[in-house]
This record gives sequence, C-alpha cells and structure tokens, in this order.
Amino acid sequence: MEEKINLFLSRDYFVYIRDFALSKGISAKTLVGCSDIDIDILLNPPQRVSAQIFHQLGFNLFNSLPVPYKGVIEFGQGMVLSMHGSLGLAIQGATNLNEVAMLAEKYHLTRANFRNLEQINSKNYSYLQLRESHPQYDVYFSMAELISFQLVISNLLMPYDLQEHCTVHLKSSEPENFPWEMIKGYQLKFNQDHNQLEIPAKWMNLVITPTDIELAGLAKDQCQQIMEELSPQGLVNEIRQKLKLHPRKNTSLNAMADQLNLSPSTLQRRLKELNTSYKDIKLDLRLLISTKLLLSSKYTIEKISEDLGFCDGSSFSKSFKKFSGQTPSDYRKKHSS
Repeated sequence: MEEKINLFLSRDYFVYIRDFALSKGISAKTLVGCSDIDIDILLNPPQRVSAQIFHQLGFNLFNSLPVPYKGVIEFGQGMVLSMHGSLGLAIQGATNLNEVAMLAEKYHLTRANFRNLEQINSKNYSYLQLRESHPQYDVYFSMAELISFQLVISNLLMPYDLQEHCTVHLKSSEPENFPWEMIKGYQLKFNQDHNQLEIPAKWMNLVITPTDIELAGLAKDQCQQIMEELSPQGLVNEIRQKLKLHPRKNTSLNAMADQLNLSPSTLQRRLKELNTSYKDIKLDLRLLISTKLLLSSKYTIEKISEDLGFCDGSSFSKSFKKFSGQTPSDYRKKHSS
C-alpha cells in the first residue's frame, strides 16, 4: 500500500527533475545530497512524491549549476503542456484562455497540492496567482512554474500575431548576475506583491481550437476523480469551490459540514490536520474576491466590505493589509492603472 503523503507533487515532475539533472551532468549522489532521501527513489518514484523531497532535490540541482537561474529558466521552458498529465490533456480541450484558467484553477491541486492557483481579473489584465497554503517555497520553482504557464499560453495562441507580452511577477528580490538575455517573448519583474503571471485581458477570449474534445472530457473526469481522492487536502479546495458559488452568503460551519456529509467536529479535525480552519478558509476567499472587486468594479471600499460580510470597513482594511501588504485603496490605485 502506498504511503500517504500530505504535501505532494506528481511523479511526472519528479522524473523531469531527475532527467534534467542528468542532462546537466549532475550525479544522482549530488541530487540527493545533504538529505535522508534514498537514492532508489530516483529509479522507481511513487505516483506522488513528497513536496519536501522535491524541493530538496531542486535546491541541490540548481545550486550545483554554475549559474542557477539559467537552469531555472531552462527547467521552466521544458515544462510543456503534456508534462501536466490529465490537467494538460483537459486544457487541450479548452476553447479560450478563460476556460484554460478555470481548469488550471480548479485542478491545479491534482498536480501539486501544497498551493492553490487563483485567477484574478482587472480591467486590463488577468492574473494567474500562486497562493501557498503552507510556508513559502523557494523561488526557483515559483519562477519555473510561471515560465511554464507563459510558454503554454504562447503555444496555445501561436496562430495570433500578438503585440503584447505576458509578465512573470515574483515576490523575491532580483539575484545578482541574473541571465536577462534568456528572457525572450515575455517580461519578468522581481520585488512584486505576488508570484503570478500577468496576461493581457484582451487575450482571454481569443478562440483556441481544441485538440481532442473527447479525450479532454475524459481527462477532466480523471482530474475530478483525483480531487475526490485527495482527502483531507482536497477538502480545502472543495470548501472553496462551494463558497465561491455564494460568496456573499455567510455559510456557517454546520451548514458546510452538512453539505460535505460530515459532522462539524470531523470537518474541524480534518482542517486542523492541514494547519487551517474553516474561518481562515472563508476569510482567505473573501479577501481574494475583494481583490477582484477592487479592480473590476467601481464599488466603494465600504460597499465591498459590507457585501463580503465584514463587520466594518476598518476590519476589512486591517485584514486586507495583512493579506496583501497594502491597504485596499493603495491596492486599487496600484493595480487599476
């Protein structure tokens, strides 16, 4: 019986990091160095590999290279759509980028369950934002994943003569001797508020020709099945999806537990195992919705606060600043331009 892993990445990514390391002349011994990882895992990795193991291997890999960030960029460029398993196949049945973003947001956890992917829209841009539900993971993989997203989008929109570019946003500071000459066809900015990909809004409804609609449908069914198997971690995403249906409704813990066919105590216990709570999930989702309303509506901050169920504007502003690092008004000014 396969050991249960709380935080994981798909085997596909593990095999990729192993093969990428070998292509760079990095030995298996170096790849698993300074850890308790058994070298045998490189030969026969499980279907789901611990996120901790994956990030240890990534640290060993990129820090063994003469210029780490050259490797990070190459690594991201090599993460083509087919590497994303059933999610990649599901995306190939999409008809526009809005549908791609919806599928990626809904099923990202089937590939890596330690952070959520959120789509946030403003007047001029759509953002695919990586949100960690656990302590911050290293910038190497955040950068590589966002570069991969950019590559997927560029390939899907290849028939169009696009004059604008995507922009990769990273929260980390710019490293010394960064290989800027490798950044082509998109832009990259450090010292940003979030790890996210910025996409021109006008791209989101451009028509994409699906590759295989029937296969994509089967892939979506498989993604849904995997989501249902990811207990208790999948529980967080299921709660978020249910709350999104009625974002302004103050659904109680008891009501949510009833929807999930669980007792309130069982729901609380499972969420505690994930170092979160129902209250925290509700607050996080309301704040995410508030970012969308701040950018896509002309509602006053007081109106947004009231609609989302905060007791007053001061409480909303305090929670929002803790969430984003900015006040609601500063966030609106910065991102609405």
